[in-house]
Amino acid sequence: MGGHFVHALGAGTPATFRAIGVVSGFYGSDTVEPPPPPAGTLLPVFIVHGEDDRTVPILGGDPVWFGGLRLSAHDSFGRWLTNNGCTEIITSAILPTNAVFSTVCQAGVATSKIVFTEVFGLGHDWPVAARDGYDASGQLLAFFDAQ
Repeated sequence: MGGHFVHALGAGTPATFRAIGVVSGFYGSDTVEPPPPPAGTLLPVFIVHGEDDRTVPILGGDPVWFGGLRLSAHDSFGRWLTNNGCTEIITSAILPTNAVFSTVCQAGVATSKIVFTEVFGLGHDWPVAARDGYDASGQLLAFFDAQ
């Protein structure tokens, strides 16, 4: 269950974590989602997804074992934006080749940062600098350290 499990843990027990990081995961389906975090709970979330992921397609829409059609990675990001009350969203290329884009929302509260990073050409793999030009491990650790 990987990234889906991390979304579910974060939504279900947000007070347990300072932040969560999801690589190639999804929040739920169009018919079944984890319950949202309790009102007012702000959980920092860092999401990385490969644009060419065929196991967990970035656009979602494929059937999932627990019912319904998988939400897209962008919809998963949107669930956390809504939960944390994010209104100002900034998207920028973080590599000169435009192969990696990062979308960040900071809702005016230091602990409510939501980051979505899309790596073009990446499948269902952990992004590493030597192969993909993007170091997911380093970025996630820096994100966790900042919380």
